[in-house]
Amino acid sequence: MRHAVMEPLEYFSPFRQTCVDLQHQICIGTGKELFYEIIHSDEFGKDEKKSFNDFIVKCQLSTIFQRAPRPIEEFNKYKANEMYTLINLTGVPALNKAGIKGKRFELIARFAAFIQLVVSPNYTIAMEETVSRDLLEFAEDCHEFYGTGFMTYNFHQITNHLLDGIYEIGPLHITSCFVSESFMGIAKRMQKQFFKVFMEITGKLALFDCADLMEEFITKPSPSDDVQELRFSRRELHKNCRTIEENGRKTYVLGTGTDLLEYLLECSNVEQTLLKDAISAEFGEAWEGRLEITVHKSAISQYDFRMDRRRPGDVPEEKKRSNCCVQLANGEAIIILSIICVNEPNQQEKAFIYGKRLKGKKWNYFDLDKVLKRDIYKNFYRLVDEEPCVRILTNAFNVQLPVVMFPDLECGTVIAPVFLPVPS
Repeated sequence: MRHAVMEPLEYFSPFRQTCVDLQHQICIGTGKELFYEIIHSDEFGKDEKKSFNDFIVKCQLSTIFQRAPRPIEEFNKYKANEMYTLINLTGVPALNKAGIKGKRFELIARFAAFIQLVVSPNYTIAMEETVSRDLLEFAEDCHEFYGTGFMTYNFHQITNHLLDGIYEIGPLHITSCFVSESFMGIAKRMQKQFFKVFMEITGKLALFDCADLMEEFITKPSPSDDVQELRFSRRELHKNCRTIEENGRKTYVLGTGTDLLEYLLECSNVEQTLLKDAISAEFGEAWEGRLEITVHKSAISQYDFRMDRRRPGDVPEEKKRSNCCVQLANGEAIIILSIICVNEPNQQEKAFIYGKRLKGKKWNYFDLDKVLKRDIYKNFYRLVDEEPCVRILTNAFNVQLPVVMFPDLECGTVIAPVFLPVPS
């Protein structure tokens, strides 16, 4: 066993004076071990594996995740960000879809619920005592079920000292290596020589305007169709998009757009009426002839993720990498039907999201209602229905989060927010 250089120091405690790393300790550490145990168990047979694979491959994952889901047969090749997606988003719904209901599933669901809570903005210090007690109970259950061999130093630090690190340092994404590794690509592009590399990159970073650096950082490669050009620098981003600003914030609208009258021809009579009513409610009855309105397919939000409109005839399999569902600042989730740019005389151009509201329903949370016990662990996934004749027209800057949709479940359509930033 290798020992840390600081270990001989009497005052140094590796558990209490080091932080938990989301990437290595949680994703490719304890999280991966929990999934390894279940996929190599007798209850995860050939039929369960097929159902699991069919489900995760069809998930409408956000384009902010650069890696598309891979089949579980390639589990040993999963990278840390793929494990993050599995633990935090797709794993519990996929196991539920595969019909896994035993103790292993319950332990994975409890672990996922802890991580979902602490990486979300919903976690507060007031919850610390309760969550800490539940983590210790979880550790005892793992010890009883998996045995002493499962009780590693890594597992101990997560279950006993995870909340200490969050209290002392801050949220998990602050101490995560994901952020540092994402910046390595930018640093590599800055390197022009092999002499004093660190000084060269540091000097260039100092000359960068922070906003420009982040603007380049967010335009990472994406497997999506017409957003591929956004992998370039800020100059290329501005060349291919229209920028709409409001109070220093920016939204990038992709493409030239379609005139409103042409767009309405593609819609049913009911949709035409609903859209016109929504515009009238926002701009008054006399908007026709006064406003110049264009409809767009995609945009990049102020929180640096892509938004796509749902087009008539689309099916989940064809658009599983499209962000047609988003969460607004007030917590409502909507399906985007169009992205509308409005030019009003003597006013700055504005961007709006027009969509169909999703209504939440009560459910038993993947049959985990009694397993998770507390409501604070059951607010991540939501069972929803589309409200057929309820439409929302809201400022694009009200969009807060991308939302992952799981449409192929027995209970119905389930959604889950993607809290930013995410590993790339």
